[in-house]
This record gives sequence, C-alpha cells and structure tokens, in this order.
Amino acid sequence: MGKTKQGKPAPAWEDASSYARGERGNVDPKAWGLTLESEPRPGTFRRSTYILVHRYTGCDGWFLTCRDLGLDTRELGDISADEAKQQAVDIVAQAMSARIEALQEHLAQLKAWSDG
Repeated sequence: MGKTKQGKPAPAWEDASSYARGERGNVDPKAWGLTLESEPRPGTFRRSTYILVHRYTGCDGWFLTCRDLGLDTRELGDISADEAKQQAVDIVAQAMSARIEALQEHLAQLKAWSDG
C-alpha cells in the first residue's frame, strides 16, 4: 500500500458486505468500501468521500455508488472484484477532476466579478 502526498498511508478497501448468520468467512464479499478523508479546513464542503463497489442479488457484475459525487449504481460489468475496484477509482477520479475544474471556473468568475 502506498502513501499520500502528506505521507499518510493510502486508504484501504474494507469489506462492506452484510452477512447472514454464519456466512462471514464462508462466502466472498459482495461489497467493498473505500473512505477518502481530508484534514478539516474552514469553509470546506466535505471532509470525506465514500466509494462503494457492490453486487445486487439477481444481477451479474459489480456496481459503483458514490453518493458524494452523484454516482448512483453505475454498472461496472461482470469482472473480478479487484478490476471493479480499479475501475471505480478511475471513474471517481474523473468525476473529482471534473468537479475541481468546474469549481475553478466558478472561482475565476467570482474573481472577475470582484475585480470588475
């Protein structure tokens, strides 16, 4: 596991499955969660982002949900859990980049308004 730019350990995926009695350890996980956290700063919107890679009973494949970014039940396909986690990280990174770009545009508009 790598480290962040701040030298902290990179977040780790955790089993987020709901198990029936006696099932834990006997079946493969059906859900994996990853929590991204940042240091609290005045004026920030959120301090954490939760990514969930999960299965649905009766459906093939894995799905991505990240409500913090408006990603709700996005199909990832019938791939391995590790491939689904990697694909989820790529999708969330793209969504975060798009949000950052939009916020930078909004900031530029505010600065233009206050300078004008």
